[in-house]
Amino acid sequence: MRPFPCMAKTKNLIVAIDGPSGTGKSTVAKKLAERLGLPYLDTGKMYRAFGLFCARRGTDIADPAAVAAALEAFDFGAWAGRPELLSEEAGTAASRVAKIKAVRRRMVSIQRRLGLEGGGVVEGRDAGTRIFPETPHKFFLTADEAVRAERRWKQIGGDRDAVARQVAERDRQDRERAESPLVQAPDAVLVDTTGLTVEEVVDRLASLVLSKGARDV
Repeated sequence: MRPFPCMAKTKNLIVAIDGPSGTGKSTVAKKLAERLGLPYLDTGKMYRAFGLFCARRGTDIADPAAVAAALEAFDFGAWAGRPELLSEEAGTAASRVAKIKAVRRRMVSIQRRLGLEGGGVVEGRDAGTRIFPETPHKFFLTADEAVRAERRWKQIGGDRDAVARQVAERDRQDRERAESPLVQAPDAVLVDTTGLTVEEVVDRLASLVLSKGARDV
């Protein structure tokens, strides 16, 4: 890990990183967390795990009551490490269950508790608008759609055109859902990652966090 002189000041700090798929959120958030000496929380992974759980147990994802009931039987720890969470099946299921108010509220409650226990870099699609709107450290990552589709294809493989369509459809679902849609928080810093390396993005975000001062939420 690269030396970072102000790590002591980042204790209990919350950094929120939002944006659509393929922008490098996960990689950037992980590396930024390491740089700042903070825990990393992937909120999207929680929805993917729960969506896949519902799909595999035969829960009718179109039935909000059935999905809400499935929350009582869901153990995130048992699903968190599954390689299938990167699959399109998990991504599609995540978008569908994330539309349901009961699911969103339960997940946000858990995510806030985890973040407040010791700070962290929180990555997702509503980290800065719903989970931690009060943090002064908000970033919204974006990138050219073709670049995002290519990055996603390199991650999961398969048919390039199909992956591009899936990325576009996931964007549409996330932006149009009634409950916590994917939007840039008014005070979030927009970072276009199209022509940047991961390290360049991490450097920029780390510098901006410390320039504001390591204020807690």
